[in-house]
Amino acid sequence: MDNKLKPCPFCGGTNIKLYSEKDETIHGFFHFCDDCDCRVKIESRLFDTDEEAIDMWNKRTISPNEPLSLKQLKERVGKPVYDNLLKRWCIVVKDYAEYFRIAYKDESRRKLDDGRFYDHEPKEE
Repeated sequence: MDNKLKPCPFCGGTNIKLYSEKDETIHGFFHFCDDCDCRVKIESRLFDTDEEAIDMWNKRTISPNEPLSLKQLKERVGKPVYDNLLKRWCIVVKDYAEYFRIAYKDESRRKLDDGRFYDHEPKEE
C-alpha cells in the first residue's frame, strides 16, 4: 500500500491534507485540497487507519474530460467544475428563483455556459 496521496481528482493539485474523525460509531476521513478547496469525506467501517483511507483516496477512475453540456452542469449543483475561459474553479449553484448559476470564490456569479466548463482542468496539448 502506497502512503502517498494522489493529486486531487478535480484540479490535479498536490496540496492534499488528510484529517480523521473517530468516535464509537464512525471513523471518518476528510481529504481536503488546498488548491481548489475541494473536500471529500469518507465515512466507513471498512478501514480503521490513515493508510487505508489513503488507499481509498488513491483508488479512482478518471473520466474523459469533455466540455460539460448545460444538462450535465445542472446535474452538478454543489459540485466543483473548472471554468476553462477564466482558468479557475467554481461551483454550480441554484438560486432562490430556481436559476442555475456558477459561483466563484470572490462571490461573483455567472450564467451557465455550454462548452466552457469541465470536470477536470484540461491539460495543454
